[in-house]
Amino acid sequence: MATPVFAAVEPAVRRANLTPDDLVLVGLSGGVDSLALTHALSTLQQRAAGPRLLAVHVNHQIRPESAEDAARVAKLAETLHVPVEVIPVDVAEWARVLQQGIEAAARAARYAAFGFVAQRLGTRWVALGHTRDDQAETVLLRLARGTSLEGLAGMRWLSERAVPLAPRDGDTARLSVIRPLLGVSRQEVEQYASAHSLEPVEDISNLSLAYRRNVVRHHVLPALEVAVPGAIASIARTAAILRDDADYLNSVAVEAEREVIQEKAGLVMIQREPARRLHPATQRRIMATAIIRAAGTYAPLSFDRIEALREAVQDAAVSSRIELGNRFTAYVDYEAVAIGQDTVVEDGLRRASDLPWMKPETVVQLDVPVDLALGNNWRLRAEPGGAGTRWLLRTRQTGDRIVVGDGRTIRLQDWFVNRKVPAYVRDWLPLLAEDGVIRWVGGILPLDFEDAASGVQVRLRHDDDRG
Repeated sequence: MATPVFAAVEPAVRRANLTPDDLVLVGLSGGVDSLALTHALSTLQQRAAGPRLLAVHVNHQIRPESAEDAARVAKLAETLHVPVEVIPVDVAEWARVLQQGIEAAARAARYAAFGFVAQRLGTRWVALGHTRDDQAETVLLRLARGTSLEGLAGMRWLSERAVPLAPRDGDTARLSVIRPLLGVSRQEVEQYASAHSLEPVEDISNLSLAYRRNVVRHHVLPALEVAVPGAIASIARTAAILRDDADYLNSVAVEAEREVIQEKAGLVMIQREPARRLHPATQRRIMATAIIRAAGTYAPLSFDRIEALREAVQDAAVSSRIELGNRFTAYVDYEAVAIGQDTVVEDGLRRASDLPWMKPETVVQLDVPVDLALGNNWRLRAEPGGAGTRWLLRTRQTGDRIVVGDGRTIRLQDWFVNRKVPAYVRDWLPLLAEDGVIRWVGGILPLDFEDAASGVQVRLRHDDDRG
């Protein structure tokens, strides 16, 4: 049993603190990697030195022969004395929603299947048979399409992740994914399978060059290994080193997040000034964290969107919008950048502003006492005095002008800009107009207004303010 495979699996189980009382789902595709992992884990279980197992085979239903292959995999599991569940998934639906290609859709559907079974059985553990060669493939693919330090760090031997259970908005499942073979070469796995007479079920799509990973697996890495012997091991070793670097930078970002990221009114708010003071490496991590907090497992985390958000925090014009994808938007305000679903981000900002507001195009004739409940838990009370009909409580109208200190009038729009009043509240603020000229803006000027000549009085208070 002192083979590289078993020598990797046994300490990984101990390191994860898995006991015979734990249940682990083993992703069993039928390929040699997953088969060797299942065999090694089953051996540990039979010795009472490993967790209980359930093999999960995901039938992607992409190939005509997939049902037949699933039946063969189920028989394989039986020979290993491991119970098995075959889960069919609709990859096409995931592809339509994600719009990231069939490989990404199949991966998302596969994790959703693991999540469903894990939730039903009350476990969070999933074991996958990724090897050192898979690690090298992953790093090269990410490097080729552009990635972060975290991306170059590759897969982790143990990772925590929340996986969507449906292609559209829905529940998620939290999984602890363990990869015991990540430091073992594919050749060593094949030798283990041969030594134990394990006959894998080969998926013929693994030979198709229509998939990028297969191009890297069958052409790029073999050529690189010939040109630079040991390249695969070196790439995997580099990924391990970068994981330590990424972990350190992530710890720095976590400390900074406390000052930079706030959550209010259903929005995630990035405070611009403290964010500007950070190193770009920390900024990018905080941008990614903010998007994940706002969008959850559907977070649109591409480098160009993270960078666009970072640049917006740095110096974008107020009221700018940055489309993040998956119907999420970042809205640039004076002191913060808010992230939320594009249909509700401005409403969330109005609520987060704590300013009073009423529905646009509201007009109230001030000829009798008025008591109005306003948004954000404000209340407005007004007395008309002997004002007659020339005073109105209303919201902004085209061409409005406001009286300034010396009796002059200026455009209300210019006044708002000078006072840094956010654009998303300008049409909602309660205004007091006399003969078409704005005399008072609720929440921006002093809370009370009184005109000695007419006797008009306005009092603005929070509903819970008993003063």
